[in-house]
Amino acid sequence: MTDYPDVDERLSPDFDDSHAWSMFYNISEANQCQLYRAARESGLNVPIMSRLACLDQIDSQMTDILVLPSLDGLTREQLTRLRRLHAAGVALVACGSIRGLEDVFGVQEAPRTIHLQEIKSQAGQKELVQPVNLDLHYKAAGARVLLYGQDQAEPLIMQKDRALLLNCTLALVNVDTFMDRVQYGRESISRLLFELCQKSLLELARPVMTADCGLSAFSDGKNDLALLIDYSPMRQIDVQEKITSYKLTLPGRQYKTATCDYCEFSPNPVYEGDFIKEIHVRLRPQETMLIKLD
Repeated sequence: MTDYPDVDERLSPDFDDSHAWSMFYNISEANQCQLYRAARESGLNVPIMSRLACLDQIDSQMTDILVLPSLDGLTREQLTRLRRLHAAGVALVACGSIRGLEDVFGVQEAPRTIHLQEIKSQAGQKELVQPVNLDLHYKAAGARVLLYGQDQAEPLIMQKDRALLLNCTLALVNVDTFMDRVQYGRESISRLLFELCQKSLLELARPVMTADCGLSAFSDGKNDLALLIDYSPMRQIDVQEKITSYKLTLPGRQYKTATCDYCEFSPNPVYEGDFIKEIHVRLRPQETMLIKLD
């Protein structure tokens, strides 16, 4: 959900480059960009809804996870709608303020600034990061901490049941910067932080199937049909020539055949024992494939 409030906009002098250009960003937008990348590279589909006013148009049958911008300014009716979605099984992932839903996320408001140099996961993994002054907004009050800063003293990511909170701006948690500007250095984002986001999204989504980045895979879970759509980058000149290979993974499903009646390249199933573990497919730019699973 990409309805970003102005109150989330920041100007950081910590990353001034040689031209004295500071980093200007919106907390919600910066966090959602990283979550979008984490979801797509994990094989998850990411539909985008642009307005909080559209909340009435979704339900638990069509939505596994709802990634929220800051909730400052939401009406009581909108907050109630979010509570109902969560109670119905929709996971909530918050990228900024959760004012009015602190109990759902198991936190209390506690704004402060820390000097961050190291992060540590709940499992004990550690990573040094570029020293930065980092704004935190909440403390745990029932939520478990998935990622700490400063030797388990400060919570960076917290979770309570199916509610996940990013307690900082992810783009500021870096190993290093590229061209002295955080927004130029996609790969400079902390690997430990990024992989934790991927793992958390997959656990919350519980997908029927996942696919390589660049391929969207859909299934209603009833008719044993998989719809694949190629979204890989392309130039117009590539339309007739480019062919991309993908891997479709089917966790926990028991199928023995995978067929497509109308496709240029037939799906190639890979078996584990008697059942299909994954399916390799080839698609041209923007091409679709409908696979029947038995």
